Amino acid sequence: MDSSPTALMTPRLKLRRWSDADLAPFAEMNADPVVMEFFPRGLNRAESNALVEGIEAGFEADGFGLWAVEVKATGEFIGFAGLNAVDFEAHSPSRPPPTIARAP
Repeated sequence: MDSSPTALMTPRLKLRRWSDADLAPFAEMNADPVVMEFFPRGLNRAESNALVEGIEAGFEADGFGLWAVEVKATGEFIGFAGLNAVDFEAHSPSRPPPTIARAP
């Protein structure tokens, strides 16, 4: 039985699994040069959608991942936050632990 929570709540925010309604605002965010300033490049809609698919697959495989974040009062999608697994062994002091992401 999966005991993973389906949502995490704060007084103002709801961190939840991704939905189809998140795809358009997430793609807009990923195409915004200001938001993506410190990323290698922005993403197009197909790449953004594939990223969400990968995030959800990570939840299924690992039991954790990047949550979609919404404002509880309005239901507005405002970004993402959570833990992101890295694809290398972090067994050396020169290698960082898993990254922690947050909404801008």
